[in-house]
Amino acid sequence: MPAAVRVQEAATGGPFVRIVGTVQDGGLPHAACSCHRCELARQNPALRRRVASLAIVLPGSGRTLLIDATPDIREQLDTLADVRSPPAGKVDRSPLDGLLLTHAHMGHYLGLAFFGFEAIHTRGLPVFATASMAGYLSENGPWSQLVRFGNIELRQIRPGTPFDLGDGVRATAI
Repeated sequence: MPAAVRVQEAATGGPFVRIVGTVQDGGLPHAACSCHRCELARQNPALRRRVASLAIVLPGSGRTLLIDATPDIREQLDTLADVRSPPAGKVDRSPLDGLLLTHAHMGHYLGLAFFGFEAIHTRGLPVFATASMAGYLSENGPWSQLVRFGNIELRQIRPGTPFDLGDGVRATAI
């Protein structure tokens, strides 16, 4: 898998984003697809691409947030090791300081499963989502188990209303 595309940190050492995925929900190669591009990606790992996602890195507070929890989240978290200091020789139970979900297409929330007991087993990971998305996650398994067991903490956001991420960075759902 190719290294993540990196948007270089501003000379001021301020907040920056890192692109950790660039293709639609099915990834490349796409499941059950035999098109030319997918076949080439199967033959040449350098041509593979992860599902679209961005990391927001806030060096001032040492915080890292991820936009969307994709099916490629394991590899996407690996690309953040240089901005997060994972503990040596064990599972990092806090690999992120927050997660922003954009919408309910499968490629944007399936990766939440990795925050449960069977994998990372986070505690209180803030997940920013609209009321409808938060409702879906809290009322439907297996996602509701993440809420019930405290792996994730849902934080409702309202479209059009800015909210703070830290280090002077604000996000607005549209």
